[in-house]
Amino acid sequence: MPKYAGTGKAQLLNANQQAYVMGSVSGTVNTGERTSAGTPNFATLAVLLARGQQAQGGFPFQFAVEISFSANPGTFEVDIQGSETDTDNSYCLLGTAITAVNSANYARFEGVNYYPKFVRGFVKTLGNDVLTTILISR
Repeated sequence: MPKYAGTGKAQLLNANQQAYVMGSVSGTVNTGERTSAGTPNFATLAVLLARGQQAQGGFPFQFAVEISFSANPGTFEVDIQGSETDTDNSYCLLGTAITAVNSANYARFEGVNYYPKFVRGFVKTLGNDVLTTILISR
């Protein structure tokens, strides 16, 4: 597995914010990031979910993840991982691995009952060589 290059580089994500942790959007064109077919074992940079007093006096940690592929990804697995420290070995799978997309090659993860400090994506396997974008929202 490649070494995680993101330690200490997590972007702070407050309520009502989004961050692309893989790929990017330029205007309205999704540029994505090229991932190779096979088993890329690619960890994205993480986001730091802000913790603090929020509306209605609550502390919402919820987040959502949107994954998009430029074409059919084939057989794939993307893990959404969480951790309390931004070091590679501390990240653990949250929920169930993502292995299916809709007809437009999009997948979604709802981080409702998970409370990690850091969240990242991990492209474990990918059947086809496609552009991949991962967006995390609060």
